[in-house]
Amino acid sequence: MSGGGTVVAQLAERGAAAAGQADAADRQLAARHLLDALGCLAVGVTHPVSARLRALRAVDGGGGSTRSPGLPACSVADAVSHEAVAMHVDEFDALHVPAAVAPACVVVPTALVLADQLDASGAQLLDA
Repeated sequence: MSGGGTVVAQLAERGAAAAGQADAADRQLAARHLLDALGCLAVGVTHPVSARLRALRAVDGGGGSTRSPGLPACSVADAVSHEAVAMHVDEFDALHVPAAVAPACVVVPTALVLADQLDASGAQLLDA
């Protein structure tokens, strides 16, 4: 990472460099994490917690133009939050053991929503 810029800019720079260096095995692993997260999302949007989130969105009026499964049009932040909750509500998390994190918790919902907003390709989604 370079010494200048914001932390977010530095992380974006580091992420772009990593995506550029990813080999076929890395991309296959990223695709598996993405597919796992999408499976969890498909199950999670039917969970009672997701129904509660939909009810809360209806109460506050919704708004925005971002799509999220099971939610009316909403803001980017609301879509990411809803998808993160829905992907993990039943604890089907794909743990990345070396890092001791569940990447789908933050990375996948954010990448999905932004890919939709930017009309990104599948390859761009995997890079993200």
